[in-house]
Amino acid sequence: MSVPSPSVSPSAAAVRRRRLWAGAGTLALSLTTLAGCGLFPSASAVTYDLEILDDAPAESFTEVEYTGRQTGLSTPDTTEERLTPEELPARFETLGQTDDTLSIAAEGIPDQLLRCAITVDGSDQLDQQESAAPGEGVTCSATLPTTD
Repeated sequence: MSVPSPSVSPSAAAVRRRRLWAGAGTLALSLTTLAGCGLFPSASAVTYDLEILDDAPAESFTEVEYTGRQTGLSTPDTTEERLTPEELPARFETLGQTDDTLSIAAEGIPDQLLRCAITVDGSDQLDQQESAAPGEGVTCSATLPTTD
């Protein structure tokens, strides 16, 4: 006489865990596929540089405004900072998406020439400008191009 072997059935909790992991894997694969298809916009690193070109000491401050995003999916905003000449050169790092208007503007410092620059992803310089005359402000602006 043969004895039937007991059947081993997984517990309900084990079944739920397997379904949860399978669902999470499917979701991760779906999001990766959607991101690759361009449904989620990609963000680029944007760097703004501001510097004084003269060696003469300056005794005033400058107001600086630049645009950017806190995260790749957040809305663009403007950041304002007040800098003393001792804080220059200054670098501001933020994020941008394709077709974002990028800009940095600085008020003039008496008797000083200023230079600004916008660089994307560490190597692509989109704009660089210098004050037209000592004491005048400077503005750099560009539109973030499409990335391949």
